[in-house]
Amino acid sequence: MSNSSYGQANLIENLRPLVDSGQIVIHDDDTPWVDLIRARFLLHTTGICWEKIPSPQCRYAEQPRRPITDKAEEIKEFLREYAVAAGLGPDDKCIVVGDGFTSVAFEMSFSTLLDCFVTLFSEPQGTCVIKPDGSWCFVFTFEENMYYCMRSFQRPEISCRQKKKAEQLNRNKARQSSSAKQVPRMR
Repeated sequence: MSNSSYGQANLIENLRPLVDSGQIVIHDDDTPWVDLIRARFLLHTTGICWEKIPSPQCRYAEQPRRPITDKAEEIKEFLREYAVAAGLGPDDKCIVVGDGFTSVAFEMSFSTLLDCFVTLFSEPQGTCVIKPDGSWCFVFTFEENMYYCMRSFQRPEISCRQKKKAEQLNRNKARQSSSAKQVPRMR
């Protein structure tokens, strides 16, 4: 078993009471939500490109770092700010995904997240909390910085190459159409 698989299994085991009580639903594959994040937010190789997002809210990790358990109230307060901005009520669902350590998605109410975020954020990965529609995202980074913002854009369903090709075809059709309508001049 790889370290990642072992770590994920250990995380799930730590969340077992909340899973068994139905407070957390584990989705076997986080791909739909990771794809949703990719579709809604500008990304670079290490995650969301915060410097290009209009008005992200952020809190940087203090130096020297403190254990997450020592700053749990500060994290919880920032999560609450995110909830207010995103319109998440205590019973509203949110999705939690990691950026590599885990390959599953956790679905839970926001109040359940407030009960277990220390466990979720203690893993060695960046962790995203999104609304199910992907309109808002909170991130607790591997470096322990915290960010949240509203989606930056909605990526079109076609690639840039496909878009350029479609634009070229439309230009060609327009030229053909306009040349076909021209009446030859008589001299």
